[in-house]
Amino acid sequence: MKYEPFKIEEEIYQFWNKNNIPEKVYKGREKNNKFRFLEGPPTLNNEPHVGHFRGRAIKDIIMKYKLLKGYNIWHQAGWDCQGLPVELEVEKKLNTNTKSDIEKYGVENFVNECKNFVNNYKTIWENLCSKLGMWLDWKNAYMTMKDEHIEFVWYTIKKAYERGMLVKKLRTVPWCPRCETSLSQHEVAQGYTESTDPSIYFRVKLKSEDKYLLVWTTTPWTLVANVAMTANPDIEYAEVKAGLNTYIFASQLVENVAKELGWEHYEIIRTFSGKELEDKTYVPLLEDEIPKQKEFGKKNICKVVLSDLPTLEKGTGIVHIAPGCGPEDYDLGLKLKLPIFSPVDEAGKYTEEVGKYKGMYVFDANDAITEELKDKGIIIKAGKIKHEYPFCWRCNTKLIFRGSGEWFFTVDPIKHKLLSENEKIKWIPDWAGKRFNDWLENARDWGISRKRYWGSPLPIWICDKCGKIEVIGSKEELKKVTKKLPKELHRPWVDEITWKCSGKGDNKCEGMMIRTPEVADCWLDSGVAPGASLGFLQNEKDFWEWFPSDLITEGTDQTRGWYYTLLFSNVITFDQTPYLTVLNQGFVLDEEGKKMSKSKGNAIWARDIISNIGADIFRFYITWKTDPWESINFSKKENDMILRMLNTLWNMKELLLENMELYGLSFKDLDLNKFGLEKEDVWIISCLNSALKEVTYAMDKYDLNKSAKIIYDLILNKTSRDYIQMVRERINGSKEDAITVLATLYYLLKNLNYMIAPFTPYISEKIGMDLELKEKSIFMGKWPEIEETKINLNIEKHMSNVIDIISSTLSLRDKAKIGTRWPLQKLIIFTEKDDIASAADSLRELIMKQCNLKEISIVTEKPNWVTPKIKFNYKTLNEKFKEKVPKIVSKLIEISPNSIQYNLNKNNKVTINVEGEDYDILKEDLIIEENLPENIIGAYDSDFNLYLNITLTKQLYEEGFSREIVRKIQSMRKDNGLKKGQKAKIFIASDVETKNIIEKYKKDIENRTGCEIIIQNVVPESEKISIKNKEISLKMEK
Repeated sequence: MKYEPFKIEEEIYQFWNKNNIPEKVYKGREKNNKFRFLEGPPTLNNEPHVGHFRGRAIKDIIMKYKLLKGYNIWHQAGWDCQGLPVELEVEKKLNTNTKSDIEKYGVENFVNECKNFVNNYKTIWENLCSKLGMWLDWKNAYMTMKDEHIEFVWYTIKKAYERGMLVKKLRTVPWCPRCETSLSQHEVAQGYTESTDPSIYFRVKLKSEDKYLLVWTTTPWTLVANVAMTANPDIEYAEVKAGLNTYIFASQLVENVAKELGWEHYEIIRTFSGKELEDKTYVPLLEDEIPKQKEFGKKNICKVVLSDLPTLEKGTGIVHIAPGCGPEDYDLGLKLKLPIFSPVDEAGKYTEEVGKYKGMYVFDANDAITEELKDKGIIIKAGKIKHEYPFCWRCNTKLIFRGSGEWFFTVDPIKHKLLSENEKIKWIPDWAGKRFNDWLENARDWGISRKRYWGSPLPIWICDKCGKIEVIGSKEELKKVTKKLPKELHRPWVDEITWKCSGKGDNKCEGMMIRTPEVADCWLDSGVAPGASLGFLQNEKDFWEWFPSDLITEGTDQTRGWYYTLLFSNVITFDQTPYLTVLNQGFVLDEEGKKMSKSKGNAIWARDIISNIGADIFRFYITWKTDPWESINFSKKENDMILRMLNTLWNMKELLLENMELYGLSFKDLDLNKFGLEKEDVWIISCLNSALKEVTYAMDKYDLNKSAKIIYDLILNKTSRDYIQMVRERINGSKEDAITVLATLYYLLKNLNYMIAPFTPYISEKIGMDLELKEKSIFMGKWPEIEETKINLNIEKHMSNVIDIISSTLSLRDKAKIGTRWPLQKLIIFTEKDDIASAADSLRELIMKQCNLKEISIVTEKPNWVTPKIKFNYKTLNEKFKEKVPKIVSKLIEISPNSIQYNLNKNNKVTINVEGEDYDILKEDLIIEENLPENIIGAYDSDFNLYLNITLTKQLYEEGFSREIVRKIQSMRKDNGLKKGQKAKIFIASDVETKNIIEKYKKDIENRTGCEIIIQNVVPESEKISIKNKEISLKMEK
């Protein structure tokens, strides 16, 4: 039977589903050791692509290994259902572009569309992931849109409130003008992209002096909100005369700035400390156009302040400050009590506070403001710059920063705990943990509110009169204050829940408690996954059985995403890390190393993998190719290498079954302990157990790449290329010898099949069936036990050396164009290494058999007919000796090659005298070859030299000739569909010399082919073949 991956995968997929195999495999393990896995929930806003599938294959490989190791595994699926990723896709479907469009459509209708959208993709994901061979608990998956999940989001927010970490404040936040909502620090970190933006140098007139501050910016649109300039007290500044004006900027940047601005002549008048600039007032840039700037100017708010924001890396050393348009500016403004002027609305358009620019989109205003400043003589130079700038991680709109009242989790109360908990986490690889630690060190308050619709509503009710705040932590709490519950916890139903305010303290209030309209950041939804998915609010005892998780594994970018929000959320609720080990995953790129995208046409979707590559091949490939945390250039050709390996594994199984049928054997007959093993059997069994030992250790460490490479080598190289080749004649030899090989092969296949099963579950399940394993599924079995007594490192080392000798000898035969069916008389192995000599001697018979040799000689001195041939490495000679080379070469030619060889061996150099001066010639300066007799060819390795006698004597010729006839008859048997053991007649006719050879080797030919040989003068209707220019007629009769 041929290996047909798609056919086998469909057959096994149906077998699993029909017999509920995944469910049965996971059952009955309650008393076993636990493996606590937490699924990072994929967002249900599109179909999975190759990157998703890589991650899901990695997860399933680990869990199937743990199944075979007997673990009781928490394997719940999880789905991220809410937030902008889903909203944006639904908006595309509905052709809406703004929040007002959504409200016209109706929030209830929109939310229902989101639910339907998510459920549709849930079905698609489950189907494709199941076909990948992924076994998760799909029926009991946690979904972030379910009430019980939202309820735990509420619980977490209530916990933050009780710890004093929940605050609402006006702050300059990252903002997406398309989505009309704020984003968090970790969301911004995921969206940096190269952008072309303005680069302007402008001057700012000091009020009390005829001098100008020289400033650089890439965001002219923020100049409308300027309230200050900042200099660094630790930087030296200079007054520079250029033309008729005097400019102030960093002295260390004078040369660069002058070059950038095209100043050919300038003069540094003086240098001074940045402290000297403090409180110097300046004329507002747009005081005639923007009333607020005129007001700031009159109050002398527009002045130079000191900070560490200016650096010498770029710009001029003076930075313009707009606290309403930048986070660092905001922090400085808050510290110095500067006005937080943010004249930009939710759609990214200027408000009426900026006069004539009202209603203009801020990025469209860049050119208009630049032209305005040019007309006023303020611009020194306007150009463009390419740099990294943040874009919305979901809709790809350029972000702005604007002042907005938002709800935050403050980080300072738990930052120390976040850092100390990170020290308990094992990061794979280590550098990811260091990167995460750096992120935690610089963590800012987490903005958790989003001015959107499809998300977990914030459980914050505020009195419309007295401002009292109540934070609700569960449905039960909500019911206590309202006596009723909404249809579901989503908007708009939860927005309808109000109640009378009870007042603050003794002060009564007649106001109404109304929910704040925001929903939570969807990263908070996934961040609370442990408590929500494990049902903390429903059964706290069971929760602690499975918390924290032993492993999470997602993309390396999640150090600023899910890994962070998970840790943050769970330190709030449980004061500890929710995970103990993190295995990072790299990205999947195209074959040329380019990022995949739908627009580029190089994206690979999950369904393409299932239908065009196959689950088993893909699963093994993505782990074999590189370490999980490295990015991978996805190659179809390399996938074909895995197909070849799996085809080899399949063919090994077919070879076993075919020969078992021939000899009438059952699997019970193949007890390895009943047979006396040959050295090659002992070797491959040792290799199997050594590999099993290494793979077990690697899998326990989540080193999937090392495991896959060991398995690949064991199947394709050690077993197929080496062992199967070594034993082919034994399979066709005596029954006892053949059964010994089959017992060995059965032992190998059983163990190999378990080892590869986590990676390739479909073919392994099928092979397990064919090997008649007692379990209904291979995954109901156990990971193989390592048999230490069967590990023989000495024979493994010997065989490794001997395989090199065999390979080199076969290469010599290829070079001489003498096939392995033609015996050769003698191979001489020259080596000065005892281990090589010992290996060759102990496995002498194997070398002779594999290379078809009559004799092997192992020597420690080269035969006397081997003489050195010296050539000159002119590259190194010219580098060392230059014009002296011709005379040095002439001198070396005078010395015998044997003498040169002797001195190099003894002293590692040859010393010669040229014109009274000594020169040392080293091995690197010479190319040493060997002169050999015509009938000898040589191969050279760092550990040995081989000398092969290629003379075909009459006896060798005749024997080889008979072997070629055997090969042709075997080919005819195959073409005629004859099975092993089936007899046939072969009629042969040729010249007298050939017939004599056939007559001489007739019995051997008959034994090897299972055919009766009948020699005739003429064979009518025969097939004509040619061996060594001898024409032979052959005809087969069954």
